[in-house]
Amino acid sequence: TVTSTDGEVVHTVALKGGGVVLKSAWDVIDDIRSGKLVRVLPDWWGRPKALRALLPMRKHQPERVRIFLDWLQVELRSAQATNADLGIFPPDD
Repeated sequence: TVTSTDGEVVHTVALKGGGVVLKSAWDVIDDIRSGKLVRVLPDWWGRPKALRALLPMRKHQPERVRIFLDWLQVELRSAQATNADLGIFPPDD
């Protein structure tokens, strides 16, 4: 049994066939696509985690911050839609 709070350690263990791990889809998407990892409990989902951007209180945010947040929102939605067929993301309820 391997226990670790380091996500890279458990990721490596899984890649070497060392067992079942619970990882964020973002961390393992490329390995699932390539077949290096497989989803073993397709009907089970971990608890959703929120992703938040913490910004200083300012009347005007720099444009680069707004551009980044807009890009991130598009990327996350696109990834969810693209990877739904792989069973990586829970279905929308």
